[in-house]
Amino acid sequence: MKHVELLNRGQLETGLENQGILDLADQLIERMKEHVRYMSKHVFEQVVIDAKMVVNNAVKTIIARFAVYDYEDASEDGGTDQIKYVEFESLSPIKEV
Repeated sequence: MKHVELLNRGQLETGLENQGILDLADQLIERMKEHVRYMSKHVFEQVVIDAKMVVNNAVKTIIARFAVYDYEDASEDGGTDQIKYVEFESLSPIKEV
């Protein structure tokens, strides 16, 4: 299994807090990790998570972008475990659907 490490969780949480939806952080991170675990090994990849939520009885959407920028073998004996390092890049403003 591949381990996914978000390096700048604080920045994601700050962006979500600024938009009043900090409680969405864990859900976005889990969705990002699921996508990243099954990505192929390339020099640079980007993951975009599109989340819809109900805020004040209206459906709203937010888009979070993450960069997968580094891969490293977790074991030195040739095992298949890898650590995928991910960095939060940006968060779109909340849009009403």
